[in-house]
Amino acid sequence: MKKNLIIIRHGRTDWNVQRKIQGRNDSPLNQLGLKDASWCRDQLCNDNLDEIITSPLIRTMQTARIINESHHAAMSSDERIIERDYGELSGLNVEENRELIEKQYGRGFEKNEAIEKRINEFITQRIFPSTSQNILIVSHNIAIRFILKYFLLSNENRYIHHREINRLILDEQRLINCEKIWMDKDEVL
Repeated sequence: MKKNLIIIRHGRTDWNVQRKIQGRNDSPLNQLGLKDASWCRDQLCNDNLDEIITSPLIRTMQTARIINESHHAAMSSDERIIERDYGELSGLNVEENRELIEKQYGRGFEKNEAIEKRINEFITQRIFPSTSQNILIVSHNIAIRFILKYFLLSNENRYIHHREINRLILDEQRLINCEKIWMDKDEVL
């Protein structure tokens, strides 16, 4: 059975705009984030979504609810696609702490291996067994990187934009096609 797996990042929050390390801080969408989610909803209006899976953080659930206005798909959350735990780096400026992030340094900082393990379990235990044909995943930058890495579409270092839609077509557990659409960050919403 073929599956259409659509993967998007949540809309923007104040901390995204302020360039703060957000991690598992449960920030709601700001006005730009609401527009991001509406843009994604409009892009996906012709898709027949059966199921929407989000992380348990409010920014992904708000994004999913806006998209689901035109679908009325079953919605659920899964802890395995939550954002990385940045530990003591949460709330600090991204640019000022880039070296520590790249070194995966700090008390409570979740390592790449742990993220990859939980993402692989999510795919093999939740996505592959699902009987849904059209699944939307609303998650976070780091989690999406590892989902795409699983299907060998990218490494874990590629940045995922807030208005980026990754569409994967799977036949059983094999990737047969992929497509990425996104709105240029300079385009006015």
